[in-house]
Amino acid sequence: EEIRIEQRQRGDATSVQVGEAVLRTEEDVRRVVAGPYRDFRRIGMPVSVILDSGPEVPTREVVRVLNDCIKTGIPDVEFADPGE
Repeated sequence: EEIRIEQRQRGDATSVQVGEAVLRTEEDVRRVVAGPYRDFRRIGMPVSVILDSGPEVPTREVVRVLNDCIKTGIPDVEFADPGE
């Protein structure tokens, strides 16, 4: 399974989404990403969390979401291949 977090710059703001779910806070990451991640792991299914950030997204925003993932118990976040 794959949980893909998409980050895109929209004017002065960065949008962060998993599918249709918008992630604004660490609690959103806990609910939308970490919960399903733990559920998949609990039943023995491999799962990847992929951070897909456009080149226009400020580094501080990428690091913020990466830190939120780590704080919510996801130790192994991958970065999307820029060619995907």
